[in-house]
Amino acid sequence: YDNNLSSIASGVRFVKLDNEPIFRDFFVLDIQQCDSFLFLMEPKHLFMYDATGKFIRQIGQNGQGPGEYVYLGAPLQLDEKRRILYATDFYTNRYLSYNFDGGFLKETRFSHEEDQAYLLDSATIAINTLSTQRFLPHKTPKLVLQNYARKILKSFPSYLYPIDRPRNMISFGPDNFLWHCGNDFYLLEYGNDTIFQVTREKLIPALILTGDMKPTGDNLFDDEKDKLSITAYIGQPSAAIFESNRFLIAKISRSRSRESYHAVLDKKTGALWRTGKHTQPFVGEAAKFRTENYFIDDMVSGLPIEFIYNSQGEAACLIAADVLLTQKDVIADFVKKHPTEEGKKLLKIVEGMHEEDSSVVCFVKLK
Repeated sequence: YDNNLSSIASGVRFVKLDNEPIFRDFFVLDIQQCDSFLFLMEPKHLFMYDATGKFIRQIGQNGQGPGEYVYLGAPLQLDEKRRILYATDFYTNRYLSYNFDGGFLKETRFSHEEDQAYLLDSATIAINTLSTQRFLPHKTPKLVLQNYARKILKSFPSYLYPIDRPRNMISFGPDNFLWHCGNDFYLLEYGNDTIFQVTREKLIPALILTGDMKPTGDNLFDDEKDKLSITAYIGQPSAAIFESNRFLIAKISRSRSRESYHAVLDKKTGALWRTGKHTQPFVGEAAKFRTENYFIDDMVSGLPIEFIYNSQGEAACLIAADVLLTQKDVIADFVKKHPTEEGKKLLKIVEGMHEEDSSVVCFVKLK
C-alpha cells in the first residue's frame, strides 16, 4: 500500500473556477486544458475558461440544430495547434467541432456501433466500437481508423470476439479503453491478454499478460471468481487508465468484495502497489461511491485526491466548495507544516469561499 501522491507526482496545482456558471464536482464528464484555456463539459453544456479559471464563454448550446447538442459525452478533445475543439453528442449520434472562438465548424454523423472517437493525429480519427456489437455474427471490428471526411483508412479486428456468451447474461463486464501516453495511443480490450499500441498502420503488441494474469474465455462471465477489472465511472472512460513516462495507473474493481482502488506500476523499477487503508476518509457528494480509490496529497494540501480526468499529460479532478470548506482546517494545518506557494494559494482560495461557489480543479503532474 502507498497512498502518498508524492510517490507518483512531481507537482500539484489548483484552479478556482468562476461562480458564473456554477459547477459542482459530480456532473462534469470531462476536463481538457491547453496552455491558455480550460474546457469543461457536462451533458448539456460546454464551457471555456482561461488558465486562471476566469469564465470566457459557452460553446454551442442545447438543441438539435447546427452546432447544438442534446447530450454530450466523453471524451472531449483539443487540437491545440489548429485551435479546434471536438465534442460528441450521443443523443443525435454526431461529432461536433468548434474553433476556440466558439464558432461552429462542422458535424459528422456516426453509427450506433461506434463508441468513443479519439484524435489519433491531425488527420486521423480512431473509432472505438461498442463491445456489445462484437458479440454479433457480423464481426464488428474492434477499432476503425478514419479521416475527417469519414473515409475508412484501416480497420482492426477484435482479438477476442465473437465468443459465446451465456443467454441469460446481460452485463458482460467493463467496456474497452483507449488511452494515451505522450503522443502514443494504447488499446485494452476486455478479456484479451494483450495491450496494443495503436498506429496508423497496425496494432503493435506492447504488453502480453501471461501465467495467472492471462484471461481465458472460460471465466469471462463467471461472477463466482474473485476477478479484478479495470473500470471507470459511467460516462467517464478517461478515469480508468493514466500513464506517464514513469508510471501506469489503473482504477481497479474487485467483483466479490466490491472494493475499488488504484493500482500503480512503476515502469522503471517494476514495483507494483495499490491505494487503500486510508486513515483520512473521502468527503463530498460522491463519498458513498468511493472506498480506497484515492491518493493523499502529501505535497500541497493534505487532501484526498481521486483521478477522474486525463488532460495534456496531467491527471485532474474537481473538488466541491463545501468539501474544501469542511477541510479548511486540514488544509491550513498542512500548509503551516509544509509551506509551499501553491498551498498558500489554495488556502487563500478556501478562506474566501462559500458553499455555493463553483468547484476547484486540481491538476496532478505525474512523474
